[in-house]
Amino acid sequence: MLTCTDARYPKALRDLPDAPLFLWVMGDLAVLDRPMIVLVGARNASSLGTRMARSLAAEQSEHGYTIVSGLARGVDTAAHLASLKGGTVAVMAGGADVIYPQKTPPLPPIFSRPACASRNSPLASSPRPATSPAATA
Repeated sequence: MLTCTDARYPKALRDLPDAPLFLWVMGDLAVLDRPMIVLVGARNASSLGTRMARSLAAEQSEHGYTIVSGLARGVDTAAHLASLKGGTVAVMAGGADVIYPQKTPPLPPIFSRPACASRNSPLASSPRPATSPAATA
């Protein structure tokens, strides 16, 4: 857990007027200090949509950007998989240890590579519509 007073807390978040007081994180915290690009889209994305997400994520990752997305199937999953080598951040709908939606394809590499799951919900928190990344953005 990182509090907003922790030196490792992302500077980009700390500078926001409504920054979360804390984040639960797993993985390599260094990805939080790189420039970030958010890439989100449809869960039921077309094959063109997922190809475009993979292409955009891979290209931006190669240029030093951390890719930030939710953890749903479709565009989110494509973005994470394409940017695992460079770094990716999964913004979770509930606790950082709760994969939601449960239909999300398995992404175990996301937490063992340059990756970080961040959320200001306590561990083991069930996702709720009001706490989804889209609702809190």
